[in-house]
Amino acid sequence: MENKKQVVMLKIASELSSLSTCSRLKVGCVITDEKFNIISGGYNGSVSGYKHCKDINKEKKSPCICVHAEQNAIIRSNQEFKLNKFVFVTTFPCYDCLKLLLSFGVKKIFYINNYRKMEKQLELCKNIGIDTCRVNI
Repeated sequence: MENKKQVVMLKIASELSSLSTCSRLKVGCVITDEKFNIISGGYNGSVSGYKHCKDINKEKKSPCICVHAEQNAIIRSNQEFKLNKFVFVTTFPCYDCLKLLLSFGVKKIFYINNYRKMEKQLELCKNIGIDTCRVNI
C-alpha cells in the first residue's frame, strides 16, 4: 500500500508540474506528513506579479526568474518546521532547495528524474541520514 501512495503522490507532483511557467524545466512538488497526508504542493513559476519565464525567456538564454517548485510548496505550507515530512518531486531538488527542504523537516525524498548535477545533494543526504528513493511511474 505504501508504494501505491508514493506513486500517487508523484503523479500529483507530475500534474502540478504541468502548471509550470518555466521555459527550462517543469517541476512539481508535493510535501506530506509521514502518513502521506498532503501538507502542500507547488510548481516552478515566475515571481508573483512578473511576466512568465516561458514568455520572456523563449530561447532559454537568460537567467531563469522562476521560484522553484520546492520553494513554492514551502511558502504555501502552514506546517511547523519541526514535523517530519516526506517530499515528492518530479526532479531531484537542486542544492539550495534541498537545504530548504531539510531545514523544513523533510526526512525522505521521492523523485522521478535525476537532476543534471546531483552528486553534492546525494552526499549531503547520505551524511545526515536522509533517505532518497527514485520511483518509476
